[in-house]
Order: sequence, then C-alpha cells, then structure tokens
Amino acid sequence: MNLARERVSARAAAAGLELDGWLVDRLLAYFELLRRWNRRLNLTGLTVEDCSDDSIDRLLIEPVLARHLVRTVETVIDVGSGGGSPIIPFALGLQPSPTLTLVESRSKKSMFLREAIREAGLDGRVVTGRFEEVAGRADESGAYSALTIRAVRTDSDIWLAAGRVLAPGGRAYWFHGEGQALPANSVFRWAPAIPLVPSLGSFLSVGVRVVGPPERWAGGR
Repeated sequence: MNLARERVSARAAAAGLELDGWLVDRLLAYFELLRRWNRRLNLTGLTVEDCSDDSIDRLLIEPVLARHLVRTVETVIDVGSGGGSPIIPFALGLQPSPTLTLVESRSKKSMFLREAIREAGLDGRVVTGRFEEVAGRADESGAYSALTIRAVRTDSDIWLAAGRVLAPGGRAYWFHGEGQALPANSVFRWAPAIPLVPSLGSFLSVGVRVVGPPERWAGGR
C-alpha cells in the first residue's frame, strides 16, 4: 500500500494535480480491489500488479484530471464499465459525489463493480446488460445529467442510446485517444477535444445533448 501511495502521489504531481489525503485513500481502496480481482478476472490489460506508471495514469490520474472540466452533476451513467475506470475515480474527484449507474454486459464484472462501488464509498448501482438495451427502457429515458464512456466501440447506435438516457442539456464525457474524430450526428454538440495525460495521448471530448426527443434526431429510431 505504501508503494502504491507513493506512486499515485508521484504521478499526480507529474500531472500537476494536488490530491487531498482522503481522495488518495479512496482511490487506493479502489485500485487495491482492482488488483486483487484482476488476478482471477481479466478486468484490465494494464499492468496493475506492480503499480506501473501507465496503469496509475490511465486508471486513476486521467479520470481525476477530468473533474476540472465537469459541471456539478447529480446522476451519471457509465457505458461498458468493465474494471470501473474512468467512472469510479471520476466520481470520487467530484464533490459532492454523484449517484452512479454502471452498465456492464458481463455478470462476473458486474459482481466486481458492485464491490468496487462499496469499497470506494460511492452511491450507485450496477445494471448487467448491453447499454443499447438498457437505454431503451422507459424508466431510463432522460434520467441522467451526465454520461461517461471509454474503451467502447462508439458507433451511431451507441450515441443515439446515449442521447436517450441523458436529459436535454446533459453532457457526455468521452475519454479517447489522439486522432479520434468527433461523432458526426445531431445528438450532441461537441466542444474541441481537451488533452489529459500527454504521455498516454489521452483526450476528453465533452458533448452537450441537444434539446428535442430522439425521433427528431437524424438517424433516430
């Protein structure tokens, strides 16, 4: 734990972040749980066992950096939550912490995510299923003020589904690599991509969900 704390503090300083002690504690609680579960369940391809710089930067520092670009949000839905990043560190960095809904198609990963939410001290739930199917439920329509997404194939169906679950004016926070083009659709108004961690070539794009029901969007169904 001491090694992990030193690594997290060093990587935060390198990114120009000053983290409160309580936030480091909760980030480490999540990271340690991820390390234990990753030994028997492939939650991430990053080298978490030895607290590599890349794993800390990608899984912890990048999402916390994004908090400076976020308005206060009450409810966040995460697409394809997998190992819990970016959504768990992202939510920990926000004060007050939002209520979370994590969508994951695999039941074993869903089990990890439920424990990770508890370990991190966050308020939320995990829904097991494909995001497009979850977004089609009546009780999910317009239910969220923000959405996070990373490492998920982003096609037109995903963005239409994202638009359905967000309230008008809600924001999509898309974590992605360098050179990825902004989605060409009428669901979101996108601001230019913002660099996060230069060594990773990571960026954040923020899209505002347009006003109007889905059937009015080009390509909506």
